[in-house]
Order: sequence, then structure tokens, then C-alpha cells
Amino acid sequence: MSEEEQKTVLVVDDVKPNRKLLNALLVRQGFNVIEAENGQQAVEMYQQHDDLYMIFMDIMMPIMDGNEATKKIKELAGRHFIPIIMVTALDEHQGMAQGVEAGADDYLTKPIDAVLLSSKLKAMQRIRDLHDLQGKQYLQLQEIQQRIEDEQRLAESILNAAIGQRRDSIPNLSSTVEPAELFSGDLVLQTLREDGSWTAMVNDFTGHGLPAAVGTVPVTDTFYTMSKKGLDAKSILSELNYKLKNFLPVNMFMCCALLDYSAKTGQLSIWNGGMPKILLKDAGSGKITRTIDSMDVPLGIIDKAEGDFKFELLDIHPGDALVVYSDGLTEAENESGEQLGLDRLISVVESNPAEQLEQSIISDWESFQAEGKQLDDVTLLTVYF
Repeated sequence: MSEEEQKTVLVVDDVKPNRKLLNALLVRQGFNVIEAENGQQAVEMYQQHDDLYMIFMDIMMPIMDGNEATKKIKELAGRHFIPIIMVTALDEHQGMAQGVEAGADDYLTKPIDAVLLSSKLKAMQRIRDLHDLQGKQYLQLQEIQQRIEDEQRLAESILNAAIGQRRDSIPNLSSTVEPAELFSGDLVLQTLREDGSWTAMVNDFTGHGLPAAVGTVPVTDTFYTMSKKGLDAKSILSELNYKLKNFLPVNMFMCCALLDYSAKTGQLSIWNGGMPKILLKDAGSGKITRTIDSMDVPLGIIDKAEGDFKFELLDIHPGDALVVYSDGLTEAENESGEQLGLDRLISVVESNPAEQLEQSIISDWESFQAEGKQLDDVTLLTVYF
């Protein structure tokens, strides 16, 4: 071993002849050796020498024994691997067991045999090489993970810009989208016309995450382009259905609720394709007096003409409120695996003021789920008329 390659080993023993014997054997193996008389000195010397290759630690020592010193050194080392070999008498079985529990990697018995010592050093070198390889691979994985996260954040920024840049603000209409992962397969689109009429869509793609989010861009572009041209709701649904059927894989589709409000007539046209029950809260009673069930298959599954889209027409009165949500809300689970459910949602809607429904529902969902894992995207749209 050349001077450039010479590695430093720490020998810890309160008996000087024992230290000198092991020192001589290690020097013969090509190591540079430093010594400590007790566990406390060993800890201090470890902190002073960041290039230590290995430590040979006696167990029974004054001030601080070998087991305590081993534990402290391993704590200081953290992810860095510093091999510690306990040096024990033949009858110190309990001490050897405690040493292993403290973090020792191997042990030698006194008197030390030179051949066995050489074998232990080679074995520790193999373990050290494996640990170094694992450390390098860990750093590489961290770099890859960081690169993936950076790319995902960039993609998220682009998707959010594409989705949100043309959304009109509609009085008394509010929405929340809470993705289960970085990307969301749920989507809220809305456009306001000059006379105060408006159209809004709540969409829920199959699954969640990036695969589900990919379809949100063409849907967004189609919805806003056709809305600005003044095309009606049936035309928008027909075009979206055509594009999604030809764009998405066969196992993907988009559940959708489209709301089209006429400020002139005070009527609301609703189409529900695969979304949960839409709730209408009556201004007078404060109760849910109407629910609009799914009336059609989701978009992107079968061919449909404009005339195939049938709407339900509601007469809206001042003070009424409408609640549209994705199944991620009612199917949310708490730590016990219980689902939030429709009954709880209705209870929250009926027991809170119509103008505060979004905040009340989201607060109840967060309280219910608590530390439970969010399994699906959660989307909510509320309208107070």
C-alpha cells in the first residue's frame, strides 16, 4: 500500500500492550494507526479525523466503554459507513452481543491471530465497497428523482397556464380542484357571456396523475374556442365527444357535467354524463329539493350526434344553490377506511348558508379525511344564484 493509498485505522484499548500489539499487526498490513485509551477519546478522535478507514474497539474500558462509544460514533457517521470491529476476550459473549446491538460490524477475540485479522480486513473492505456502491446509486437515484420532479413541475406549470389563462370569472360561482398527485385529471372550465349568461363544465378523466391530465389540454382548447365563437352547449359536447373518442385510448374517457345558465330566462340547462348526483339547494327550505343524476355515458366512449345530447331544464330562483362534485369527494376515505358518502355531503350542504357552501364542504372533507390518504382527485363547483 503506497503512502498515497495508506489508510488510517483507530485502535481503542485501555491496555497499552494490547494497543501496541494490534498497532504492529496493522502497520504490517500497510495501515497508518492512531490510538485512543477509552471510548470518550475514540469519539473525539473520530470527530477530528474524517478520513478514518476503520476502528478496532475494546469493550471494557474506563470513562466510556466500547459499546457506548460505538453507538455514538455510528450516530455521528449517519449514512457514512465506518466499520467498527469489537475486540473482546473469549468469555465476553454478552459484551459481543451488546456491541452488535450498538452498531458494531464484526468482532475479533483476544489474543489476536494475524491470519484472522487479515481475513477480517478483507471482509470489511468488501462490505465497504458494497456500501460505497450503494451510496453512489442512492445519490444517482436522488438526482434522477430531482430531475423528474423538476420536469413534472415544468409540465404542471404549462398545463395550468393552458387550462387557466382563458377562464372567466363568474359572479357567485366558485370551484376547487385538489389533485391526488402533482397532476390532476379533474378540470373546471367556465365562460361568461356579455348578457350575464354563462357556461361551466366540471370534468373528471379516468384515473389521476399525468395520464389523466394529458387530456385536459385539448378539452380546454376546444371548450374556449367554441364558446368564444358563440356555439351552443350541444355543439361543444358533440365536438368534445368526437375528439376524445379519437384522441384517448379505449380504456379512458371523461365524465362531465355541463351547466348552461341563461340570465334572460333564469333557467339552467344541465347535462350530466357519468358524474355523481348534482345537488340543488332550495332557497326557501334550505333543503336539497332536486338531484340531477347521470343521464348519459361519459364523453369519449361512443359516437354521438348533437341531437343525442338531452338536457334537463331547471327554473332557478334567487337564493338557490347548486353543487357539482367529482366522485373523489364522496369516495374520500378517512384513516379507518370509511367513505365520506353522499349523506354526509347533503348534511353539510343543508346545514350551511348557500353563499358559504364551497368553504364549508372543503373544510368538512379535510376534517373527515384528516391523516387518511387522498386516493383520487377532488373537484367541487358551487353556484349561489
